[in-house]
Amino acid sequence: WFVLNIGRQYFFMGEVERAIAWFERSRAIFDPRDLLSDLAYAYTDLGTGHRLLDQPRKAVDFFKAAIDCVAPLGDQQGLATAYMNLSSAYYSVGNYEHAVQEQRKALRIAVRRSDHHMIGSAYNNMGLVLEAMHRLQEAPAAYENALREFRRVDDLVGISACYNNLGSACYAAQEYEQSLRWYEQDMELLERRGAWTDMAATLHNLGHVALEMKEREKALAYFTQSRDLYAAFDLTEYVAEEQEMLDLIAQTKR
Repeated sequence: WFVLNIGRQYFFMGEVERAIAWFERSRAIFDPRDLLSDLAYAYTDLGTGHRLLDQPRKAVDFFKAAIDCVAPLGDQQGLATAYMNLSSAYYSVGNYEHAVQEQRKALRIAVRRSDHHMIGSAYNNMGLVLEAMHRLQEAPAAYENALREFRRVDDLVGISACYNNLGSACYAAQEYEQSLRWYEQDMELLERRGAWTDMAATLHNLGHVALEMKEREKALAYFTQSRDLYAAFDLTEYVAEEQEMLDLIAQTKR
């Protein structure tokens, strides 16, 4: 565990390759001793590390190995989490059918356990996959199921994610009025939470909705607010992106 935690410290410092080396050392200790619960953590950390290094196929293999460790232990929550991790890795490689299947496995466990937060997470993740598959009639239903579960446990972060994802799904379906309403609800919640950088991202999305609705002045206001919020946190790449949108709108007017 000491070795594994050294790896985690490197991971949180952003030194992912060094972290992976320590995770491998912990695996070499846990594996021969059949310490399956500990080994599952090592595999999960390895999978997460390789995902960050943009090596999703390796991540898939490690998350599968984590499932093989957790399944015999009867740890239902751990198994559901492992299914969700594997689904995320499948999503990264564009294997959306398998991503949905793994989320459904997690969802079944969460429903049996009446774990509303995990139910919400599984539905929300399924919505993201369905949206990536361009199944735009099904994705909003998944997000709304997630929203219902997050509201049951007053998970404001989860509620906000659902508002934003519903806004995105409606935007993709060209339902701009509905998209606007979801993003506005998200803005209200983000403001209450003081989640300023998330507010900037939602303002960016509102800018695009306003453009589609031919409301140029509103779009300018949204992108300006987003730019200024990013600037307050020295997020220069995002500032440049918002400025590009402002310049593009200005050029279009000419």
